[in-house]
Amino acid sequence: MEAARALKDQTNPAKGDGTEAPKVIPATLFVLDTTAKPGRGAREHQMMVDGFIKTFVFEPGKALELPFPTAIKFLKIPEFIRTDAEGTPQPYQRQPKQPHEMGAGEKFELGDHQTVADYSELSNMALVQRALELPRGELVPRDRKSLIDFIVKTQVERRKANEEKTGKAKAASEVELEEIAPVDDE
Repeated sequence: MEAARALKDQTNPAKGDGTEAPKVIPATLFVLDTTAKPGRGAREHQMMVDGFIKTFVFEPGKALELPFPTAIKFLKIPEFIRTDAEGTPQPYQRQPKQPHEMGAGEKFELGDHQTVADYSELSNMALVQRALELPRGELVPRDRKSLIDFIVKTQVERRKANEEKTGKAKAASEVELEEIAPVDDE
């Protein structure tokens, strides 16, 4: 409960509704797995943290206190919600889905409250959150330059890997089409 209170105390008092980004990154956050249901037992989830795969056990209806970097990785997934120590939901703004994260048939659209921005225009907290959502993001120093460099490098690597995968899939499907193309028997 103290960690949740500390987080609230660290928010900008201008609005006072707890939705502002914290001025100081809290040490821990409480996370609830909404898919862990009574009668089904605890749910185990594996997550890569500090370069190692770790197992986390979520009890039904019970919030798990996690280090901030680990909590951010879970909170990227819609089935996990931020709570206080007692399990009461707390505000948490997920980062918008990026175009490369879209599934088949999904369309990328900006909401009325969204804009395209350069990473250098984002707040420190927004940069930290974006970095922590990426693999090995918890290992990146928290200065703006390191965060931006890491995010950009990771996005470029992901795009290249996706292009290679898409290119290989396209080449394979073209070979398959050639193999089954009708033969003119004239």
